[in-house]
Amino acid sequence: MKKLIVALIGTASILLAGLEVVAMESTNGISIGHENIHRSEYHNTDHRWGKKGVPIRQLLEEIVRQEKVKEDRTVPARELRVDINGLLRVNEDTRVKMSDRFRGHLASYLDIPKQYVDKLAEKDVELMAINFNRLLKAREPSEARLVRMLDGKARALMSDTYAVFDHCQLTRGVLQPLMDRGLSVASAQITETKLYLKFISDIEGRVGDDVIYAGLEIGNSEVGASTVYWKLLFARVACFNVS
Repeated sequence: MKKLIVALIGTASILLAGLEVVAMESTNGISIGHENIHRSEYHNTDHRWGKKGVPIRQLLEEIVRQEKVKEDRTVPARELRVDINGLLRVNEDTRVKMSDRFRGHLASYLDIPKQYVDKLAEKDVELMAINFNRLLKAREPSEARLVRMLDGKARALMSDTYAVFDHCQLTRGVLQPLMDRGLSVASAQITETKLYLKFISDIEGRVGDDVIYAGLEIGNSEVGASTVYWKLLFARVACFNVS
C-alpha cells in the first residue's frame, strides 16, 4: 500500500507540473476530484461523459477549424434584436441563429423564465421576439454583452467582462508538456459546450493483485458551461483469476 501511495504522489507531481500554465491563466473555479475508470476502456469509451472519444488529431483539427471561423462581438445590450423568424440581429450586417444555450442565456439576462421562452420558441416565435426586444430596449445604455458566435449561430451571451479562455489556449498549454512527461492521451472529446482531455500515465501501483494507474482529466468550456478544471483519475485493472 505504501508503494502505491508513493507511486500515485509521484504521478500527481508530474501532472501538476504540466498544468502550471493553465493555473496561471485561469485561477478561478479550478476543481479537483477523482474517479475509478477501467483502463481497458480508456481508449474508446468515457464513462463519465457517456460518449465515445475521438482521435486526438481529429479533435485538434476541429479546434483549429473553430478558431478560424468563430467570432466574438461586444455590443450594447439594448441594440440586440430578435426578428420574427427567431434570428438574432447583432448589428445591421450580422444576423445569426440562436442556440438553445444562447436563448437560455438571453432569457436569464432578461429575467424571463427559460421554460416560457422554450415554449414560445416552439409555438410562437414572433411573441418570443416581442418579449426579448421589449426588455432589451429597456436596458441601460452602459450595459454591454459579449456575443460568442460559431458556424452562423450565436452560442453564448456573456458579460462584457467575461475572461475568455478558449480551447486552443488549453491544448497549447498542456498537451505537449504532458506528453513530453510520458503521459498519453487516453480519451478526448469536443462538444457544443465542452472540451475534455484525459491522460494516463504508465506509472503504476498495486492493491493486492489489482494494478492502479494514475491519470488526469482536463476540461474547458467556451460558452460558460464550466470553468477550466482538472481532476486526478485512478484507473484500476482488476484481477479476475479463478483458482
